[in-house]
Amino acid sequence: MNRLICIFLVVGLVGFRFSASGATRTTDRSDWAAVEIRLTAKETLKDLFDAGLRPYRFPTFETTLLEAKHLRVRLDQADGVALPEFQAELANIEVKADWLIAELELANAPMTISEARTEMLRWIQFGTRPKWSEAELDSFLAAVAADYLDYNFGPNAIRHSFNIRWSDVSNITYEVWFQQASHPATPLAVRMKIRFPLTPAQARKSFDIPIPPPPGYENVDMRAPKDFGPDSPPEDPEIERVRRAGVMPDYSGLPEKRIRSGALPRGHMEQAVEAAAARPSRVSSAVWWLVGMATVVIAMGAYASRKGKK
Repeated sequence: MNRLICIFLVVGLVGFRFSASGATRTTDRSDWAAVEIRLTAKETLKDLFDAGLRPYRFPTFETTLLEAKHLRVRLDQADGVALPEFQAELANIEVKADWLIAELELANAPMTISEARTEMLRWIQFGTRPKWSEAELDSFLAAVAADYLDYNFGPNAIRHSFNIRWSDVSNITYEVWFQQASHPATPLAVRMKIRFPLTPAQARKSFDIPIPPPPGYENVDMRAPKDFGPDSPPEDPEIERVRRAGVMPDYSGLPEKRIRSGALPRGHMEQAVEAAAARPSRVSSAVWWLVGMATVVIAMGAYASRKGKK
């Protein structure tokens, strides 16, 4: 049964798994849906639906998390400031009760150094915590170009992700940063997170059923499509280091969460599934331990009983 479950999970992941070294990159996003949203401090799912967004419930997190793919997002801050278009390969939306939006996170596809520089230059002007310069951006990118895998490790490591942070008049907070993509041709991706100022009570209260469509959209199907998840998940840095050394990793102790994450390189997934299926389940091990202990106790009791009769 465990083997069957693991194989089922992996088949689903392989359906949308993308390897930057084995697929043709395209930067044409003209067919992606254009969405324009005027943000408010009390952003709701209905506001996003009214803007044309049609997110779906993310499997296993259906009471709190929605996802959408392939969007050209234009955002206006609450104070009317227009933000640059963000070409989001993936959007994650955290939803609370009453369809309140807690967070909106956007992620684009992994980029070359040149593409990453062009993209981040569009956002530097907004940052206030800290205020980065173009020279500091070039210094960061030079470190990535010198060692795309370990620029953030070791004694001379860069201890930040070039995070750009700011807020608007409604206390909506924004953050844009680089995510390590761990591939020599496309080593970085840009992510953006928007947090809305919910009260503690609002932040604690979630739906206790799968997130329903907002009022006025009751007939919209919010089930996830088969290709949910990222088209191009970043490579796992730990696995990439081993692959760089030319050695196939030992997956016998790899947690199931890492197998499900979609971060395994192409060609390694099958070995991870085999290793996971071969591992004795924790339940089985516990049962056999209890059986063994019970046997010992029974044997000791029988021995003590015979000794007492003598």
